[in-house]
Amino acid sequence: EQRLLVLRAAVGALARLETDDAARTLITLAKGDGVRREAALGMMGHCRRLSVAKALADALDARPSDVAEVKRIASALADVGNSWAWRTPEVKAQAEEGAVRQTAAEALLRAYLHYDGEARQAALHGILVVDAPNTELMIEAAKKRAGEGGRAALETLQARYAKNPTR
Repeated sequence: EQRLLVLRAAVGALARLETDDAARTLITLAKGDGVRREAALGMMGHCRRLSVAKALADALDARPSDVAEVKRIASALADVGNSWAWRTPEVKAQAEEGAVRQTAAEALLRAYLHYDGEARQAALHGILVVDAPNTELMIEAAKKRAGEGGRAALETLQARYAKNPTR
């Protein structure tokens, strides 16, 4: 437990550097296993870079069966694409904002449709936090492709998104 806390602090500090080297190191750690992977997935969302968003999207698209891991990745995607965080001058890669938020929102929407329960709730929370500019269009497009159960879930998402408290 203490080792995980120390690793999370170190990984979080590395993530906040937001450099290419930091992003590469975080992605490498996240591909490992054990507490290093757990720490990386938990904190790498603070490195607001497109390469990190893509790595997190890939990790979520791998459809982990562990709900705790799904929630950890969804939370990191919410962090990397956080619409409020991108408004701060501290974010170094401002030019990547649109692509990062889009990548995060798309991955979270796919997870929302794939999972249920706590994992779906984590994806929903991430979608609201990221608040990508074209989220409503993405939901509409997904509704056209979805089966009946998926459409119902997307309508619930759409209603919740319309009342997004982060706006």
